Amino acid sequence: MVIVMADGHPLSELGKLTVADLRRWRVATMPNPDGDRLLGQWNDFWSLRRLPAAPPTAVVDFTGVEEWLAAQRFASWFSTGPASAWKLYPAAGITWKHCAGLPACLYHRKHDERPAVTALLRTVTEARRLLSAPELRPVVSGSLA
Repeated sequence: MVIVMADGHPLSELGKLTVADLRRWRVATMPNPDGDRLLGQWNDFWSLRRLPAAPPTAVVDFTGVEEWLAAQRFASWFSTGPASAWKLYPAAGITWKHCAGLPACLYHRKHDERPAVTALLRTVTEARRLLSAPELRPVVSGSLA
């Protein structure tokens, strides 16, 4: 996930971004007037609401990538996008930055059963299961004397 902002936005002028840097600025989210559950989950992920002390949101209505980037050029808010987006949608007036501590996401087609895809999904699912098991979480205590 990357942070997307207008050139000259105060976040664009910081060196490395952290989640703490984002808390002072509004993050874009899409309108959800019908309370659609899937869109709500999508918005929660991309507007960072799942993070502790998430930044405030700005509801921004756009219908496509071009419209989003055009609005972003003049905005005081920032938005998020997939890490590959800066390569797919280069745009004048836009700064793309990585930010430590943001969630990762994995995109795949719902019924893609190619062996490499299913192996990756199994690996990610197992890693999430192992990392969520309390008895398997790393414990840091003492010193390295």
